[in-house]
Amino acid sequence: MFDGLSALTKISLSKNRKITSLPEGIFTGLSSLSTLVLSNMGLTSLDEEVFSGLSSLSVLSFSDVNNFSLTSLPDGIFNGLSSLKVLRFYNSGVESLPAGVFSGLTSLTTLYVGDPEVTIDFTLSLVKVADGQFKATVDLGAVFNMDLPIIVTNGTISDGSTSVTIPTGSTESSTITVTRTAGTTEPVTVNIGTLPEMPSSIGGIELQKDSDLPITILNTGVGAPNQLGRDPHTTALLPNYPNPFNPETWIPYQLEKHSNVTIVVYDIRGISVRRLELGRQAAGFYRERNRAAYWDGRNDLGEKVATGIYFYKFIAGDFEATRKMYIRK
Repeated sequence: MFDGLSALTKISLSKNRKITSLPEGIFTGLSSLSTLVLSNMGLTSLDEEVFSGLSSLSVLSFSDVNNFSLTSLPDGIFNGLSSLKVLRFYNSGVESLPAGVFSGLTSLTTLYVGDPEVTIDFTLSLVKVADGQFKATVDLGAVFNMDLPIIVTNGTISDGSTSVTIPTGSTESSTITVTRTAGTTEPVTVNIGTLPEMPSSIGGIELQKDSDLPITILNTGVGAPNQLGRDPHTTALLPNYPNPFNPETWIPYQLEKHSNVTIVVYDIRGISVRRLELGRQAAGFYRERNRAAYWDGRNDLGEKVATGIYFYKFIAGDFEATRKMYIRK
């Protein structure tokens, strides 16, 4: 339809409510396109590659979809749109998004999603990178410079800062190093403080903290009653690392007593994709990579799983616990 129009800078297909889908490659070759308006249409789906190649696109709108019929977006739909400044899909019907969907949108200044009744949750978390090191993450990608206050218990951030920033277009911050307060032996934990206010140019988003916070990044110090090397007093499932990850991650845990250990990975629909039978394990700490459970991001058939949110269920005797993780490609 648009073949040969390489100098075209603006397209509006608004109010064509009988159009429910767009053919693959419809915008291919429109390298000068800066504005694309698909609002007030009857769209029920969008192809993952529909906006591929639109490197100059700065304004994209597919708001007010007829009957709120566009309920989901595919992984990677905004890949390559590094010039995009304004993105609107308000009143479209979309209620949830794939992990990392806004990753790479480094120029974004304006975003409106959701509708008057529904907001889309952005989950902020902290993940342990190594002993004494962590990163801040946001599952869907930062749509503005997210400056997060960090609360450190029994320690301090090494450079003296009290916050960490996830840059626009990224899903994680740089690595932050924490040191233990002199004279203490208790675990060093980190947490996110009061969440930042949303800019006026962002709408339809709700920021929330991961329910697994705070996290421990330095375990009990030498000389304390529960020091490493002794059997733990409780059985526990710990946060996987790295998280988000691609394609592999480690799942640490600890056992109060000898137990048969199984870890089952589920997708967001609750369907089992991988079962890890670890066998009978002795009481102790299984935190380092050479002892923690390992998942290579594949299902039971050996196939790589898709980008998205997954849950891992830990079963040790009569103990069960479940945590959330994100795989991002």
